[in-house]
Amino acid sequence: MQECCEIIGHHGTTQDIAKKIMETSFVSDPRKIGWLGTGNYFYDDDPLMAKKYSLKRFKHSISCVLECRIVIPKELEFDVTDPKSDDTSLFHKTRKKLIEELIKKNRLNLTTRNSNDFDGKIYNFICNNSTFAP
Repeated sequence: MQECCEIIGHHGTTQDIAKKIMETSFVSDPRKIGWLGTGNYFYDDDPLMAKKYSLKRFKHSISCVLECRIVIPKELEFDVTDPKSDDTSLFHKTRKKLIEELIKKNRLNLTTRNSNDFDGKIYNFICNNSTFAP
């Protein structure tokens, strides 16, 4: 049996978007790179934080929080919550290497709106170029 990580995630959004998600599931726009890379963001077992996010992000819409059971196979788990973990170390080593080698050679476009987007591109690079890619 495959070992998995299971969490209850809370996604803050609007009522209209929540209805679309319920009909079609979550869809990620690969052009949108967030703080932790491309994807859908959840608060780990914290509906209040998801609600606060949706109220701040969607001020002129009806706020909504979706509760989702998320199952991640261990081999696809990339956990950087522990500053001393192997995954966190991999992130920082990769980030440093990309800055030193690829950016200086103009072989990688890491133009970003802010520093969070830069780190999001690093997460995407790791996930697309390692064993974490599905």
